[in-house]
Amino acid sequence: MGLLLGFAGAALVVTRGHIAGALFALPSTRGDLLILASTVTWAVYSVIGRRTLARLGSARATAFAMLAGWLLLAPVFLLRAGWVEWPRVSAAGWAAVLFLGIGCSGFGYLLWYTALERLETSRVAAFLYLEPLVTLAAAVALLGEPVHSTTVVGGVIVLAGVFLVQHGTDRSRDSIETDVASGDLTL
Repeated sequence: MGLLLGFAGAALVVTRGHIAGALFALPSTRGDLLILASTVTWAVYSVIGRRTLARLGSARATAFAMLAGWLLLAPVFLLRAGWVEWPRVSAAGWAAVLFLGIGCSGFGYLLWYTALERLETSRVAAFLYLEPLVTLAAAVALLGEPVHSTTVVGGVIVLAGVFLVQHGTDRSRDSIETDVASGDLTL
């Protein structure tokens, strides 16, 4: 219930309460919807990858995830002769690349995998619904994006969903975790 509540709140934040066909045609909305979809795909990834994480540990899993991402992007980089652009990247651009690569990706994966080693997948996955709120906070602080009442309501719903997952009944959560681990529960 908490995960569904978190998803509903995130959807409200992303759409600002306007769920209409025209909204989905906007380029900015498509990006917002990709962020929302990433919360679902990352949750599935976390559940499926839990066994691998148990075998490898968080540091090795992070290294392998970074290597896999690099290998997937390398052909595009080579086909488009990406190295030609390097001299044009400013110092601020290189700082951003390092921050995103090391800070957001490397450190983010390491923290995520460490949390998955120590907590139930459902408890960790609930924090994915905070992503649209963090994105909104950054947009407000850095870009002066306005905050609407539906966004605030959606944020409260997200926080309620995360709270519910973190403090819900342990019996039902343990039962679901056991079903997922044993393969009795499929996605």
